[in-house]
Amino acid sequence: MPLPWCTLHSVQVKLFCTALTRIVTLCVAMGRFFCFNPVMNLIKCLSMVVLVLCLLALPFSLGAEKPVHFSLPEVSPWAQLNEEGEPYGLLVDLVHKLEAASGLVLTYHVRPYPRVQRELERGETDFTFLFDFPGSEQVVEDAGEVVSLRTLVVGSKSAPAIASLDALNGEKVGYIRGAYYGPEFMQHQGLEQVPVRDFRHGLDLLYNERIYAIVSGEMAIATEFDPEHDPGIRIMLELEGAQGHLFFSKMSPRRDSLPVLSEALDTLREKGALAKLFGQGFDDQVLDQASP
Repeated sequence: MPLPWCTLHSVQVKLFCTALTRIVTLCVAMGRFFCFNPVMNLIKCLSMVVLVLCLLALPFSLGAEKPVHFSLPEVSPWAQLNEEGEPYGLLVDLVHKLEAASGLVLTYHVRPYPRVQRELERGETDFTFLFDFPGSEQVVEDAGEVVSLRTLVVGSKSAPAIASLDALNGEKVGYIRGAYYGPEFMQHQGLEQVPVRDFRHGLDLLYNERIYAIVSGEMAIATEFDPEHDPGIRIMLELEGAQGHLFFSKMSPRRDSLPVLSEALDTLREKGALAKLFGQGFDDQVLDQASP
């Protein structure tokens, strides 16, 4: 778990006390070697001053390096806050795995998606996990792919299959607030986009005929659709898939951590940890596949 500031501060105090004890011991020891030669005494004094300064700086140099910080987008099921304000979700679990694999001290906050982007632009955070977004190359550097998912348009059990989003012109289509589903959907002018809190919220609106369809990544469907109790939904259209990446802010001062975390991510991938964490995809047989 990331160390809080109070812990880091107490470590600095302990190191300072240790260094001070050594300085006193050293001064006593060096005092025995002073002689009547003023030049030699001056040299010894200057050497002792330099040594004292180095020892005083040691504990603060050890504790000065800040933890590597992650800003996690508040999107279900990736990162959320519970009623007590504690973060949870797939990305929170991934940060903990990266911390263990890299040996770095990592901290994180869950933020609304627009704030995550602002923090990346200003260098107020070091890393994040996001799906590809327009202009990303100007703000972040890609540190490695995390997951690749399908993007689906789903509707009620009676919904027909469609050939393109144009078939939804004039309809209300839900999407999870803060998620980016590619230009095909985000820039479509014919349909009415309705932001929803999460996929479960979208299902409630769909069942009550407040919206006609929902656009969602398969991970949200897998974690929030209950085939045993929900009335049922149907895949109407599959859009271009989305790739989630570990991104590093170009304004961050912690460039030293970039290769370390990139390698840690590769290690998790090779060991199957990423597949296990994000392998909650659903079987299409659970849904009623719409026939063309």
